[in-house]
Amino acid sequence: MDDIRHNSDADYRRRARRIRAIWRGNPQRTQTAIAQLASGRLNKSEISPRHANKIDWSQSAILGHRSAAAREFADLVAQRLVGDELPWNQRQTLLIIAHRFRISRFEANLIIAAAQHHLRRLPPAIVPRHTRRPISIPAMLAIALSVEMLALGCAWHFLF
Repeated sequence: MDDIRHNSDADYRRRARRIRAIWRGNPQRTQTAIAQLASGRLNKSEISPRHANKIDWSQSAILGHRSAAAREFADLVAQRLVGDELPWNQRQTLLIIAHRFRISRFEANLIIAAAQHHLRRLPPAIVPRHTRRPISIPAMLAIALSVEMLALGCAWHFLF
């Protein structure tokens, strides 16, 4: 009996690790799946991200007219986004998957960019411009005095 429980515990841990690996970029989905696994409501077939919600790409100018394989690849991209960004190692993995889907490297990068654009949640961060401090009056007087002294020094040198 203890051996059976040990196997079920090992199976539970294995399935939980799989869920965390699959949904690592989506903490909300990870938490939901782990909670369902703990309550016994999650089947093995539901762990796979292929059963995740599909995104309607018909509104996307780039992905709307592409093949089903390209749209499925875009769904994979959407699942692996961390916020609005795609980590480099995930991009490399996706390019390998795209090759298996018979999608060229250029088209795969185009689909990745289109998916990121379509799923952008926040506008790009506005980088504040460096604001120049106004020059104080004593500093302006010092600059003006320095220029005057330079001009007088040059005139003295050339005239005498």
